[in-house]
Amino acid sequence: MKKNNQSLTLILLLLLLSNFFAFLLSQRVGLYDPSIFKLQLEYPLLGLKPYVDFIFYYPFGLSLFSELIQKLSFGFLKLSSFIWPIHFILQYFFIKKISEVLEFQWYKNLVLIFLIIETFFYGLLGTEPFSLLITLIVLIDLYISEKNNKINFSLYFLCLILVLLRWDRFFYCECIFLSYLLLCRFKKINLNRSFVMKVGSLFITTFIIYLFIFFIKNKDNFFESLEFVFLFPFKINQHRSLDFHFDNMIFTVGNFFYFLLFLYGLALKNILTKTTITQREVFLSCSGLVMLPYCIARPDYAHLIPFYISSIFLVLFFLSSVKSNLYKRINIFINEYGFLVGVLLTIILFSFVTWQLSKPIINTCSIKGNYKTIFVGNKNYSEFVINAPLIYLNNLNLKPASRFISEDPGVQDTCKYSNLIVDELNRAEKPTIYFINTVSKKEIYNSNKLQSCGLIERYINQNTTIIDSCKVGEYEFEVRSRK
Repeated sequence: MKKNNQSLTLILLLLLLSNFFAFLLSQRVGLYDPSIFKLQLEYPLLGLKPYVDFIFYYPFGLSLFSELIQKLSFGFLKLSSFIWPIHFILQYFFIKKISEVLEFQWYKNLVLIFLIIETFFYGLLGTEPFSLLITLIVLIDLYISEKNNKINFSLYFLCLILVLLRWDRFFYCECIFLSYLLLCRFKKINLNRSFVMKVGSLFITTFIIYLFIFFIKNKDNFFESLEFVFLFPFKINQHRSLDFHFDNMIFTVGNFFYFLLFLYGLALKNILTKTTITQREVFLSCSGLVMLPYCIARPDYAHLIPFYISSIFLVLFFLSSVKSNLYKRINIFINEYGFLVGVLLTIILFSFVTWQLSKPIINTCSIKGNYKTIFVGNKNYSEFVINAPLIYLNNLNLKPASRFISEDPGVQDTCKYSNLIVDELNRAEKPTIYFINTVSKKEIYNSNKLQSCGLIERYINQNTTIIDSCKVGEYEFEVRSRK
């Protein structure tokens, strides 16, 4: 027991160090996704309401928690200052929960490696790092609760936080856990039948509470807000979807997806053909699939790696349930050298952070004049080029002239929403400064079929005056003004 505690202490210290490096890395805010993430935290503190004053296509949990922390601390604390400490706490709870499923001693270094990779990934990406870990913790908690035939309040609380952050991942949890229960039933494993009703009640109750909070926060435009959160992601993904393809270079992030699917097929075959199987084996074999739906529409590295990280369950399945000399050797290697691998990954993370911090900061456009509102857009909406919300983030003193702070195919190019945006621009408090990207970029997304309604383009050309130009990263902007 003392040895286990010493191992856990070393692992937590290494993870703490990795989170610090990830914090440094995440300070180099990117133009799009990281800026949208931080705007969800900052705008509510300025009195702006989600879906009323600014729109993003996720649940409003981050904005709600940011506003709540500020009010509870009387304005002294901000959620944006605690991103990585909270992430570290979630990693600790993940280790604690998974130790209730497996013996800590033999898998500890493997979990460490996966968590350092996860830390590195979210530090580099700069987006919300909570929901993946909470998803995995909820799955483990559901498994433990089924074994005990009891759902604790903590599970309700975690489910509510998850649905407030990402309702889709909450839905994935439900589907995967029900699949686990069906597999157990197929293998004639004794289950607590009453627990199925309890799980159903858990999911329904959580979602009702979520909708109630949603209504309280957005009662003036409740149905429109629901459309932004539940329908817009599907609308946008119709244009931003990617095709699966096999890279010529075998060892790539994309090609590993096919290898992983093959392993899941082997695991399923093993579950279906073995005469004796345990609940734990069934759970480990399928739980990693919880993030598979997330990467199907857009199999780029930002969507594939969360699936790879959740597949820690699959690795644990093979190492704990399949008996062969190969797996025994892998177990021995992980036990003996896994911690050293973790140290090496942390050093690599530190080196990468040092390299990133040595690079010049992305220049932002300076604003000359006393403006009230700001708009960041594109010259031509028939070509999908994401805008640069970083300009919004660097000018928090200016209110967005339109709620649509991110630009996505299927929105700005349509007559319905371009007409709405033009109306918002017309009603926005003046003077307004416009940053209009003029660079045409060939995107990898399936957006070549877009045909802009042209309303936004005509409004900007007819009602604004070019006063300057500037460059932000790869983007070149016309700076326009409307008095």
